[in-house]
Amino acid sequence: MTRRSILALGLAALGAAIACSGDTATGIDGVCDVSNPVSSILVSPASATLFFRSPPRQSDSVQIGETALNRLGGPRTDVSFKFSSGDSSVAVVTDSGLVRARGVGTTNISVSSCGQTSKVKVTVVSDVASVVVTPALDSLVAGDSLLLSALALNAGGSPVSGVVFSWASSSTQIATVAPTGDSTSLARTTSAGNVSISATGQGATASAQIVVLPRVFLTPAVQSSGSIAAGLKFSCGLISLGRGYCWGLDDQGQLGAVADSLCFESTDPVPADLPCSLDPERFGPGLSFTDVSAGDSSACGVTSDGRAYCWGSNTLGQLGNGETGRGAPPLLVTSALHFTTVTVGGKHACALATDRTAYCWGDDSLGELGDKRQVHSTTPIPVIVDPIAGNPTSFAVISAGSEHTCGISTAGEAFCWGRNTTGQLGTSASTLSCLGGTAACSDFPVAVNAPPGITFTSISAGTDHTCAIATTGAAYCWGSNSLGQLGTGATGPGGPVPVPVSGGLTFTQISAGDGFTCALTQAGAAFCWGDNSNLALGIGPFSGSGSVQAAPVAVLGGHAFARLSAGNSHVCAITLSGDAFCWGSNLYGALGNTLQAAFRGQPQQVATPQ
Repeated sequence: MTRRSILALGLAALGAAIACSGDTATGIDGVCDVSNPVSSILVSPASATLFFRSPPRQSDSVQIGETALNRLGGPRTDVSFKFSSGDSSVAVVTDSGLVRARGVGTTNISVSSCGQTSKVKVTVVSDVASVVVTPALDSLVAGDSLLLSALALNAGGSPVSGVVFSWASSSTQIATVAPTGDSTSLARTTSAGNVSISATGQGATASAQIVVLPRVFLTPAVQSSGSIAAGLKFSCGLISLGRGYCWGLDDQGQLGAVADSLCFESTDPVPADLPCSLDPERFGPGLSFTDVSAGDSSACGVTSDGRAYCWGSNTLGQLGNGETGRGAPPLLVTSALHFTTVTVGGKHACALATDRTAYCWGDDSLGELGDKRQVHSTTPIPVIVDPIAGNPTSFAVISAGSEHTCGISTAGEAFCWGRNTTGQLGTSASTLSCLGGTAACSDFPVAVNAPPGITFTSISAGTDHTCAIATTGAAYCWGSNSLGQLGTGATGPGGPVPVPVSGGLTFTQISAGDGFTCALTQAGAAFCWGDNSNLALGIGPFSGSGSVQAAPVAVLGGHAFARLSAGNSHVCAITLSGDAFCWGSNLYGALGNTLQAAFRGQPQQVATPQ
């Protein structure tokens, strides 16, 4: 073989080796020119900063300019380039070198040709410096929905328009979220707990913190606060967040809401259809209540800011709004006072102010207001304890009955005022005559003739009798006993002297209805006694009518109750877990179990308020 042949073979082998190397096969004949190799790549810009926006804009990109240089620094125009991104979540690049932002961060864009590589540093930032979610903090009840909105702000605090947000829930078991627009979403709660709903726009994130409470009736720790109330033919209750609901008869607007049904008056020769609701209807949306009480055809509640509201019949000013006549749903009681608790009787109402002073308004024909005037009042007036000095006293508890009122002083002494025809005031001394001399009464508070050494913690005024609980837990009742409502073990005339309830039971709460009484033990067991013609004692039978029980008998069902209220012919109570049950007459849907005209002699669960 000649030297020329050997040289040719060597050059051929070298060319093959170069062709098989990692160089991109470009250039003349598809092979990088070995005689004029690419020595470096010049890129422009060397670095770039892009904005990340959603949706992206044309300006959120940069075109890379590239030039291959040989060893002498001359340009190579016969080669092609390959582009790649070090992190495609930050930026991507096309085959022609156009870089587009994809997310906040920093990455390198590599430009390669014939074994040489240069890099362009790309930093992606957001023009959104922060996000504000509204509302940022809220409390809901399980089952509620909440509309959320997000606002993007730049570093200067000015709004950034056109941002599309994504939304996420920290716990889909508590709440789910779905967008309703570019910057809004709807969160739907399903169960109790704490959840965070986040909004992300152009790399910036903010969250709304939501506390979801269970949809249950309140079980107040303070015995003087009422979260369930049984009235004449309707009932009311409070659930989480102080939301108020009523159900039953609504012929005088006593539900404080629009009735959803018609109920028939079965005692009329020609049945009349009357508005009613068979399950709970919300009253006072936008108000948060801490206390509620139901009377004959009106009801009242105290809000979390201490204001009193009333609704329903207003024939004698029992709504306390300075007027008479039928009242619209919850009307503010006319007073600069702030109250802690309210109680509603037949056609009057009373409340305790924050300084423990008692105020009453409405019907005063039998001295129910306790102001020694026997004049109706459309606004709250103070109760007089000492008619000579004219000074009100401090009360710990107050209770309005059908036509009389009772209270317990902060010293534990019981006082009553109003009608006293059956001895329901607990005394026969110093009583007056009302209604033109036809009815015994007292138009100012008189001390109950309590047994020596006995002081009270709780009291309840019914239709024609009154009951109270002593500091020992023993129950005492006085007034009419024609239906065994005093619980002595026998029926009889009764009288003004408090007598102990038989059976040796001790109680924490007591409620006097119309001819019957119910009470709760420390363990939450319910006992009732007296008239059972409407099955209000909760001892059975399941339907129909029952007989008088002159001593306490246990309510069926074995429930442990936290709160109880006896109405005219039915009873409602709340369990320790927040479920509401009612029993007795359901003629107008007062039991809240979605039925009507069915008397029930054992607790029926109230439908879940919506």
